[in-house]
Amino acid sequence: MTLGELSDILQDAFEWDGDHLHKFDLGNVSYVPELLLEQHHLGFGPPMIHEDAVRLGQVAPRPGVVLTYTYDLGDDWRHRIEVEDIAPAEPDALYPTCPAGRGLAPEEDSYDYTPGTFTEPERLALNRLFRANGALPGRELRMATDNIDPVFTALFPGLAQADAGERLLEPREVAPVHQLAEQAAASALVRWALALA
Repeated sequence: MTLGELSDILQDAFEWDGDHLHKFDLGNVSYVPELLLEQHHLGFGPPMIHEDAVRLGQVAPRPGVVLTYTYDLGDDWRHRIEVEDIAPAEPDALYPTCPAGRGLAPEEDSYDYTPGTFTEPERLALNRLFRANGALPGRELRMATDNIDPVFTALFPGLAQADAGERLLEPREVAPVHQLAEQAAASALVRWALALA
């Protein structure tokens, strides 16, 4: 899933309406929705990448990786997300799923901690909500190898054809540099590489 999809799942889990801005932080990079990305066009502050341009497995590929999810940038509800384990999807299990939980999420716009216990009936209700919102069986989930950046691939068609086992019959005309730059700016892979650099 993308980080944007993860945000939707977290908002479902916490029973939030999604009326407020949010972001994910990992290192010095923020992964944000379109609105925050548009406001960041001047280039000040830490690097920002669109949250739908990266998948969770790209930014958190192994156990121990920790992301911070901030919801409602005014109230500043910060949540620590740690990858505890990575396992293959079970073909007949539905994802996402909530195997367990503890504590209660803060009420939206409450400005305060909500005491209480996450019970088994609440877990079952959350999993029913995930199913109602389109949970998929494990056999239908995309594998990491499916995550090919089409914009980046289009910039280098010879490499894409060579990877597919095809032979180039004739060299392709290379686009002007300014056109390549515009295309590269639209590539999630290029933005991610720049953020890492």
